[in-house]
Amino acid sequence: MKNRRFIFALKAVFSLLVLLLIYFYPLQWILCRIAYNRYIKEQGISDDEIVSSWARKIPKVDGWEVDAVYKTDPNNHYYYVFHLFGDSGTRMGIGRMSCVVMTAEGEEPAEFLYPPLPSD
Repeated sequence: MKNRRFIFALKAVFSLLVLLLIYFYPLQWILCRIAYNRYIKEQGISDDEIVSSWARKIPKVDGWEVDAVYKTDPNNHYYYVFHLFGDSGTRMGIGRMSCVVMTAEGEEPAEFLYPPLPSD
């Protein structure tokens, strides 16, 4: 009887760990990509404009960052930051995204084609 309880508890803990891993990586990545696609549509950027875009997890701020370069604005990098539950510093809501534009050298550009959307 004790052996059955131990095996059940072990299976429950293992299942919980698997669910947490699915939530923290694949599910958040998918939600980040959905928010990114929605954001660039509002900026007026079509999928054909994308030269490269990749997302990476930022553990320190518990969010994701998408780095994108576009054909019509190749000298600038657009950094989109996604927080699933918002960021108290910028008061973003659930699943919201913000955008920062930088040059390849990490400086703020004098001009860029797609301005960030105003935050609520």
